[in-house]
Amino acid sequence: MRQFNLEEALRGAKVITRGGGKVTKIRLVDRSAMFPLSALIGRMATFDYTMSGHYNYTEEPHLLDLMMANEQILNVGDNIQFLYDCEILEGKVTHVLQNNRVIARSNGSNPVFANVGMYDVCTINKDDNE
Repeated sequence: MRQFNLEEALRGAKVITRGGGKVTKIRLVDRSAMFPLSALIGRMATFDYTMSGHYNYTEEPHLLDLMMANEQILNVGDNIQFLYDCEILEGKVTHVLQNNRVIARSNGSNPVFANVGMYDVCTINKDDNE
């Protein structure tokens, strides 16, 4: 994980807490000048943060601090596995979009195209052997 970046987070980059909690939603709020960010951790817990992603104003490290998750970067031509219509397919990345989502084409006899992104699949495995 790396230091929190508000611009990346608001564009949809994956955010986690320092303790490893999954941040499912982040937004700017008007409730507090000191804590103008609100983040939903998991499905039920909402916490407020400083602009730099700190849980407390002293900026001492805390398990609830926001951090940027290390994401795997995919490139055109990479072999991947992706979930499509409840089936795991193997294919190749055909396009990489600005928000790091990819469009992939399956290798099967009935090729399908899928918009594959961090919220669309459980896992994306890059084949590093080629």
